[in-house]
Amino acid sequence: MRWTSRKAAEVQAERGITLDDAVDAFADPNAAEQYDEARSIKEDRYPIIGLSGIGRLTIVYTVWQDGQEDVYQIITAWHATTREERIYEGK
Repeated sequence: MRWTSRKAAEVQAERGITLDDAVDAFADPNAAEQYDEARSIKEDRYPIIGLSGIGRLTIVYTVWQDGQEDVYQIITAWHATTREERIYEGK
């Protein structure tokens, strides 16, 4: 899992979310994930809503290949909105 240092610093300063927080949300077995067709112009983008130690987060990421390995590149992250909370809860 990767995050550019510039974006990681920006998201941590603005939203208090670290790479470790985002990784925790990915590990949530109840995470809600889907493909974002509308924003997948230059790259495939996937938002995921998952629970971390600081609450529910929405993380947008892309996946690309480095040799034979998948690399998960985090684009951005934020605390889940009320609407996203409902999606996570399946309502």
